Amino acid sequence: EKQRVAVIGAGVAGLGAAWHLAEDAGIDLVVYEKGAQAGGHANTVVVDGTPVDTGFMVFNPRTYPNMLALFEKLGVEAEDTCMSFSVSLDEGRLEWQSDA
Repeated sequence: EKQRVAVIGAGVAGLGAAWHLAEDAGIDLVVYEKGAQAGGHANTVVVDGTPVDTGFMVFNPRTYPNMLALFEKLGVEAEDTCMSFSVSLDEGRLEWQSDA
């Protein structure tokens, strides 16, 4: 008899857990999500035709080693990038940018 398992939440942690559990053929798995879509904080909006990711802010091996391992196992490619931050206030009269 299959073991029944429920995963609560379809954010990256819930989806990762569900994917891992789904590898076991002896499990009857259901994922529950209260939101309108899966993905948790991972989200993309389109601004003037340009996709802008509004999800988690830092993705690198030091801060997200388990997510990176899951992506590698799933064959999801990630692109290296430098993290920087900038602010523009007062119609551009005050601007600041961090080093990468």
